[in-house]
Order: sequence, then C-alpha cells, then structure tokens
Amino acid sequence: MKLHPECYKIKDRRIDAVLKGTLSLQAFALSLTANDPFILLRDTIYVLSEDEFYSTRSIKHISDEYEQTFKYILSLEDLSLMSSDDVAFIAKVKKELPTCPVCKYKRYRQAIHSIAKKYNLIHTYTIDQLIPSVKYPETTAEVVPVLTTMLDHLYDLPKQDRKPCIDCVEKHVAQAYILAQESEMGYPEHRILMCGHLAEAIDEAPNDIPELKYTLQTCMSITMQTGNAFLPLYPILALIKMVRERINQQPVDADLRTEAPMVTDTIDLIPEIQNEIKQLPEELKRKVWSSGVDIKNSILEYKIYKKEEPRIRFEGLVANLAEAVAAQAPLFANMLRNRRLLFVADPVLAIDAGYDFDDIVALVSH
Repeated sequence: MKLHPECYKIKDRRIDAVLKGTLSLQAFALSLTANDPFILLRDTIYVLSEDEFYSTRSIKHISDEYEQTFKYILSLEDLSLMSSDDVAFIAKVKKELPTCPVCKYKRYRQAIHSIAKKYNLIHTYTIDQLIPSVKYPETTAEVVPVLTTMLDHLYDLPKQDRKPCIDCVEKHVAQAYILAQESEMGYPEHRILMCGHLAEAIDEAPNDIPELKYTLQTCMSITMQTGNAFLPLYPILALIKMVRERINQQPVDADLRTEAPMVTDTIDLIPEIQNEIKQLPEELKRKVWSSGVDIKNSILEYKIYKKEEPRIRFEGLVANLAEAVAAQAPLFANMLRNRRLLFVADPVLAIDAGYDFDDIVALVSH
C-alpha cells in the first residue's frame, strides 16, 4: 500500500506512527472511521482537502433541528402567543407522544416544526447547536485538492457530461440564493435545497474552467461547515460574467429552448392553466400568492435601481415557484419557465408586456 504525500500534512498521531515505522499502512487503513478525511483508492490512501471534506458531509444537523424544535415547543409552558387550535394540537401531541408509533411521531414532529416557523420560534437556537459535530483535522500546510480531479477515473463506464450552460449555472445560483435567504429567515431545511442547486450549478459549469466549479464547491463547503448559508452573490455573479465572456455564450434569450423540451409555449394565463391553479392545495396557493408578490417587487426594484440582485432574485423566485408547483400543475410550471426565460435578461420588459405577475396574484387572491 501507498500513502499520498498530501496525507503527511494532516496532524494525526497515526500519520506520525506511519512515518516512524511503528504503524503499517494496512493497520492505518483499518483504523480509519467515517469521520476521517482519508479515502482509499486502489492501493493508495488519499486525503480530502477541507473543501472536499465539508462539501461531502451529510447534512445530518437538519434533522437535529427538527428534533430540537420539537422538544423545545413541547417544553414551553407559556403558549399565549399561539392560536387556540395550535395550543390544542400541542396538548394532543403531548398526550399521545408516550405511546404513538414512529410514523405518527414523525408526522407530529413535522407539524410542530411548522408551528414553530409560524411563530418564529426556530431562532431560539444558537448556530453552535446546528453545525456538524465532525471537524476537519489540523494541518501543517494547506492540503491540495487531489480527489476532485480524479473522480472521473473511479468508474469503468464513462460519466455522461452535461452540455455546459452558463445560463443554467446562473439559474441554479439564483435559486440557491433565494433558498439561502429563506434558510436564514426560519426555514433551515432549505439549506439542503440550496446545496442541491449549487450541486446542479457545478454540474452545468464548463469542465475546462474549473475555477467556477471550485468556487461553488467552496460555498457548499462553508455552508456545511458552519451551518449558515454562504453564497456571496455579487462576486459569484462577476465570476459567472467572466466565464460567459470566456466561452462566448450568447445570452439566454437568444435560444429559449436549450434547457428542456417545453410542455407548452404560452406565457399567458390560459383557461387550462387557471384550472390547474384553482385545483392546487391551499398551502400551495398561498405560496403562489406570496411568491407572485415577491416577484412583482423584484421587477419593480430592478426597474428603479437596475442592479443585478433584484434581477437574480426575479430569476430564482420564478424558477423555485415553477419547481414547487410542477408535480401538480405542469402547464403552470412551464408557463412560469417560459416567462423566466423570456424576461430574465431584463425583467422590466415583463411590465411593458403586461406579464408582471399581477394576473397570477389576482387569480389566487380570491
């Protein structure tokens, strides 16, 4: 067996023992646990860099947040700020908890978490309670990322690469940005979705410009490491713009059909789409209304200030809303996608054309 030279940068008594010849590499390999940053590939032990380590950790603390929130709400003695229905439900959960089966317990935990969000009680936890307990070990020098560049060689079958699309990268970054904001406003589970969109953005990024992939991976890593959503929008948008110019890709409105085949090519609220919206559950209708208002506000803000942040917010809000309704209202979801693609370069055009989401907000306001 062999030990990759980067492993010697890790401060670990087992590494010292290997260097002194008192511990064999086979014994070192057998001593490794899931919390160690070492990976065995064929006959060589490699070490993950700090970014690789944190970006590949499981987001286990999200479920801990649900559990902590559940216990906290049930421990409250003063429920005067809550409605009578919520107080009665909490009393019911307390009564049934000792004997309820696991499946019912999970449903109750989800419902209690929703109540906590309603009254903004999730913020009672400090970030120290939410971050992962596993830490990257101390090092004598910065560990160079080696494994990321080797992943394509781990499989006998060739990995199917996506066609690079910087517009798709921007879309997923926009969605991740919206979810990052929501995660800091009492919806911690949205960090999972945020990291998912960053992973999608990484897959869509050009392979011959690894700097963009590594930057997005760093955002995932810091989010996982700290428990706080980390996505500095403007420097990342600047990098995306530079990459766009490097690969000389045309703006999104030059080809509206690059992402996937469309189910419908309309941007109008046709009767079939209206019927889909009317059949949505009330919770989804409320999301359609609140998202529609936020989208309208982002368009107006872009019209006034002409800054990138409201434009990206427009893109992310519309894309996230489309994903939220896609399963139950596919025509509506595709109509939202069409509006996003048509107006993302300049959302003000949506006002001029009469598609500033007033029609959608009005439909679900009744």
